[in-house]
Amino acid sequence: MSDITIDQIEILRLVDQTGSVVDAAKKLKRSHSSLLYSIGQLELALQQKVVDRTEYRLKISPFGKQVLQHGHKILEHKQKIFDLSKQVGVGWPQSMSIVYDGFLDVQPILRAANQVSTISRRTQVSIYAEHLRGVRDLFEKEQADVMLSVFQEQNTQGEGHELKPIRSWLVCHKDYGAAEKKLTDMEVASWPFLIVKGTDERLELPTRDLDSQAIVQLGDFYAKKLAIMSGYGFGWLPEYLISQELKSKKLVPIRWNSDSRYLFKPRMYTNHLVAGSKAIELFVSKYLLLNKV
Repeated sequence: MSDITIDQIEILRLVDQTGSVVDAAKKLKRSHSSLLYSIGQLELALQQKVVDRTEYRLKISPFGKQVLQHGHKILEHKQKIFDLSKQVGVGWPQSMSIVYDGFLDVQPILRAANQVSTISRRTQVSIYAEHLRGVRDLFEKEQADVMLSVFQEQNTQGEGHELKPIRSWLVCHKDYGAAEKKLTDMEVASWPFLIVKGTDERLELPTRDLDSQAIVQLGDFYAKKLAIMSGYGFGWLPEYLISQELKSKKLVPIRWNSDSRYLFKPRMYTNHLVAGSKAIELFVSKYLLLNKV
């Protein structure tokens, strides 16, 4: 006796539902003859007719109806198996990607990601750093799972998770003498202004209208800190990165006509296409715990 296939049961069910082999073939996007062949193979395996060919329109035979009663259970179990596969795949996927703005402290990101890797060894976690508008661009390009941005991004699913605000300081090395007197815009603009990978129209930093004579672009905020610590120019740095240097006064906030502080209000977003992922839920919960607002 030949084996019965799930494909044959599915074809028989669809013929019964549509009342026509032709209509069933259209739904399956297969040829009329291929469906008739599968039905014939099913009858050969069962040694019984599952369709009645005595009338103009082919219809399911009484025996075929009995086959379908049992076949429905087989098809239900098949769907449950596929659903289980999806749940497992989404729950602990083979990979998870995170895109964050390099202005943010990477340490809590790494700690939260490590929790995922510890619990799910099969999940490969990739972490990408970008800056400003590049964060959203990379998130969409890579179809990443999590995005950590210093802006409230538009056209995303929901408003995202509000994160702990990050204060940024406009600082220079102590030898610049910026703490000794209040400087004019012209005096500040005469120094090299250090930035990280361009700017963004959404930034409302007090220096946005400053006409600096020399602008130096660096790759990340750690390089920027080293440059300023060496006495090369001035720029904005996150407070968490320079707290000790501010305390020891190796770096000093610039006193000038505008504010030397700026408060960023970052947010975390998740890709709505992977909703229900245990890996992402774990990362989000651990990261929020480390970044209590």
